[in-house]
Amino acid sequence: MHSDTLDDPFLDEIEDVATCDEYERHGHYLERCRRIRLGPAVVVFENRRTLRFRVQELARVARYAGRDRVRRELAWYKSLLPGRHHLLASVTVRARGVSPTGLDGQAHLRAGDHLIPGVFLAKTGGDRIIGKTRWALFRFSAADLAAAADHTRPLVLGFDSPGYQYESMPLDPAVRNSLLADLGPPDEN
Repeated sequence: MHSDTLDDPFLDEIEDVATCDEYERHGHYLERCRRIRLGPAVVVFENRRTLRFRVQELARVARYAGRDRVRRELAWYKSLLPGRHHLLASVTVRARGVSPTGLDGQAHLRAGDHLIPGVFLAKTGGDRIIGKTRWALFRFSAADLAAAADHTRPLVLGFDSPGYQYESMPLDPAVRNSLLADLGPPDEN
């Protein structure tokens, strides 16, 4: 992941709280292009736009608690921004008796019969900052990019952890296209 992709204006947005209309539009964007329900989990594929809105949530806290009180959270979000040919998903489990901390197995995207493995990031101090959310990182090779871009292959998301095995229905074309836009074009050799 790139630590230099969030520039100073991103951090300065903590002073610029989004309006209700902006939050509503963002909610529609998440539903249409970023959010997947997978069993009792809600998965959001993060990008610059989604992380920017997470910072907006911190802006509300900073107005009352002071900017210095949220610096650690800002640094955590900055570290999360995925680089080229990477996708990052936040995974929040919203069911009684099921904890996202139990997600220690495998995550995957599958394009037809082509498996694109993901890894759950190690639990860190950032996990305690944000709450009960796990983060899954997917690194794409040239073959993975080609498989994901092949719309004749259904693209699904799955988790295989002890006691937590789910695979989604094929991703909606709007979600798939949004993720492909994040990944960028394949490298030319």
